[in-house]
Amino acid sequence: MGLRNLSFAPATVEVPGGESFTVRGLSPDKVITLYNRHTGQLSALWDSRENITEVQDLIVSLLSDAPDIMAELIAIASGSKVTDDFVEPDTEVNPLGLTDYERDVEAARSLPLPVQMEALLKIGELTFSSSMPPGKFLAVVIKLAGKATAAFSQSAKS
Repeated sequence: MGLRNLSFAPATVEVPGGESFTVRGLSPDKVITLYNRHTGQLSALWDSRENITEVQDLIVSLLSDAPDIMAELIAIASGSKVTDDFVEPDTEVNPLGLTDYERDVEAARSLPLPVQMEALLKIGELTFSSSMPPGKFLAVVIKLAGKATAAFSQSAKS
């Protein structure tokens, strides 16, 4: 069986009222994208939490200090594509001219706190493992992002 035949099952998150949505684990490229969008804030948050080993402790901590980033994380894990493309405002459907991504982030931000926590727990369970707990995973991602930035800077100088 080849890599392209692998299938990673999503998890379902129930929303009050009988609706639900699915989330998947985050790959390093998605985490790097999120990290690059919020480098300063995430670095500061991470420095104070690098010894956290339990996913639940990390989620509670980050929900209280970085709710916007957590909303983006939920949106990305539920399949939203990150984009900053300009969207022409539409007075009926999209009066603020938000991208689909921004609308997904707003939807995630408006979820009740218990639903956000459940979503983040499931994303954590699908992303992290006992051999790669949150601290180790994020340290690797930050190191990769730093190397990519350094390589890009070096090639830009050439």
